[in-house]
Amino acid sequence: MHIDSMSLENILEKIVGSTKHSEEEVEEMILKKQAELSNLVSKEGAAYIVAKELGLDLVERKRAEVKIKDVAAGRSFTLRARVIRAFPAKEYEKNGSKFKVGNVILGDETGSIRMSLWDAQTDVIEKLESGMALELFGAYGKENNRNEIEVRVGRSGGIKKIDGEGLPAVGEVQTTGPTKSKISGFSSSGVYSIRAMVAQIFENEKYYEVCPDCGSRTKEDEGKFKCKTHGEIKPALSIVVSAVLDDGSSNIRGVFFREVGAKFLGMTMDQVLERKGKLFDYVDVLGKEFIFEGRVRQNQMFNRSEFIVTDVKDVDTGKEVEELIKVFAPQ
Repeated sequence: MHIDSMSLENILEKIVGSTKHSEEEVEEMILKKQAELSNLVSKEGAAYIVAKELGLDLVERKRAEVKIKDVAAGRSFTLRARVIRAFPAKEYEKNGSKFKVGNVILGDETGSIRMSLWDAQTDVIEKLESGMALELFGAYGKENNRNEIEVRVGRSGGIKKIDGEGLPAVGEVQTTGPTKSKISGFSSSGVYSIRAMVAQIFENEKYYEVCPDCGSRTKEDEGKFKCKTHGEIKPALSIVVSAVLDDGSSNIRGVFFREVGAKFLGMTMDQVLERKGKLFDYVDVLGKEFIFEGRVRQNQMFNRSEFIVTDVKDVDTGKEVEELIKVFAPQ
């Protein structure tokens, strides 16, 4: 759940006003707590911990502890996971202002996810090693420009090193592929692989402008298109396709972006753009079965679950027959 963050000054005021400690003593305690946690936590985060250790709970509502498979956009939580890989931060420039972004892949027994760190937060990255166990508090999920959910750390949150008891080793983290499931078994979030039929396809062509460098969506502003990362750009066109997928247990709206949408239609992106205006004259997927991989997302506007498809594969009937023979062949 979301809570309002407090500034360091406000936290200091709360602690000093509720205890016998002076402001200088509290500041020293905060610095010691940062050092104790290998400086993997912001001053605000360390101050929250100090306050709690002094018997003050400045967070009125407890953030739920979640597993990676349950991370959803907009939800605030605590997460325990291991570092699979940390990528050095890169510097970008936008409208004359520079900023840094770094990424860390985290994993637990339910899967893996990307954590995106910004500006001062990226100082943590050089202290991280593969296999290190971390606890993220005051974290939240956010959908990035690749339509994937990633982890962010809020201003009142932080990262601390833990012993990792109960967490799988890096080599045991399930990072390869989604969970096979029926649509009826979907949770409100999660990454899945389903075999389903295309029960309906919505034949309305939806194109939108994207940055040609990073693929993020962009909008026109006073006759110009701007990317959050690359500034003013000449946009490229991309597409979103929607269909109803049915596997016999239930059905769900499948959403296909960019190259995944083109692949679903049996085309390349160049062919999709060439056939603009008559795109669905060339489409023959209705009633066909595919293997769809993707994640469940709650569409807030229409209050419904959607399946954001990240890959489409043909059904390999030959392989399925071989597997059936192995199961039913006499021993």
